[in-house]
Amino acid sequence: MTQRSFHWNAASLGDADLLTVNAADGIGFRLANSDYESPFVDRGMRMLYNGDEDRGVLTNWLNELAVTGVATPVAVDTGGAVVYGMPYENTAAVNVAVPAPTNDTRQDYIVLRRNWADQEIRITRIAGVEGGSIPAITQSPAPAGTGIYDVPLATLSTTTGGVITVTDAREYCLFGGEPGDDSMDTAQLTNDSIDWADRETRTKRYFLGGGCLEPWTAAGIFWYNYTSYLTSTAAPTWGGAANTEGWQINAATYEGVIGRLSTPFPDWASGAIASYIWWVPNSAVASTYYIRSVAQAHTFSGAPFTDPRYALATSGYTSVYQSGTSVQHQLQRTTGFTIPASYAAMTLDTEYLAFWYNSAGVEDINILGVEFVYTGYV
Repeated sequence: MTQRSFHWNAASLGDADLLTVNAADGIGFRLANSDYESPFVDRGMRMLYNGDEDRGVLTNWLNELAVTGVATPVAVDTGGAVVYGMPYENTAAVNVAVPAPTNDTRQDYIVLRRNWADQEIRITRIAGVEGGSIPAITQSPAPAGTGIYDVPLATLSTTTGGVITVTDAREYCLFGGEPGDDSMDTAQLTNDSIDWADRETRTKRYFLGGGCLEPWTAAGIFWYNYTSYLTSTAAPTWGGAANTEGWQINAATYEGVIGRLSTPFPDWASGAIASYIWWVPNSAVASTYYIRSVAQAHTFSGAPFTDPRYALATSGYTSVYQSGTSVQHQLQRTTGFTIPASYAAMTLDTEYLAFWYNSAGVEDINILGVEFVYTGYV
């Protein structure tokens, strides 16, 4: 027998005794419990499958019970399904006779029918009436219902000349691992598939706190383009003084901190990467400030300058400066450099440098960290 279903509760009825362990004693894979109709299947299996009424064809199982044909009989191919929690399998094509109507076109249904009384799941044709619409299917499980539960496979339209048109009506099992609502947008469907790069995106932030930064040394030279460089005159110190812990940049010209990160970020989708420097005045009065920030991409090879770490990559730098007057004790978020999309996509390391210059020559600030804002995948 090519069609089989399991597990049932009878001793030797329908499919209950079909899958015998020992042919001599007739013991099959059944659930012999006359007080309740197959409780493990009707309740337990449906809970495990956690699908839409726990019914439908199984994808990628043999030939998915496809119905084909243009005249009687139509053929139902091999495949598997779950019918109200019960597994079903067909291992050879099944022919279904479809008689021609006498006076007018007739609509029929081809279904998988689970029948509690017969203890079977079988391919079944539900005949319509001539000139009528597609007949109804029955989904009324035992013990509360009629004990008939149909899973649709196809509809048939048959002319008086015996010409049959098959329309696929299969519904596929939906298990608990399906994607959540709105996890993919319909605009992201390409040729009936979803590309990995078509994931939803949103604005994301990456923050390098002060502990991820390091001081720029007094002797170092930092090339911020191909012709200009900065020479640090003093090294900042780590501390809090009257404010939050950070890098204390004192009054000397060109003191700064440096940090490293690799771009693109693992979840970077596209576009430029903006930066913001977080700092606070380390004084009880307003401070006139001048902040230059620089980002560079480095190869760590080639002819180095003073420090071999700073071998500049081709077309890999950007810089910007901001100046103004701060408010005493107020946290500041100053716009820094923007890494263009072409630089952000590089596989090289990117480094940034934040310098502070004080025209008054007496105040100082604490640099707390650097924030990066970009478009990333959800």
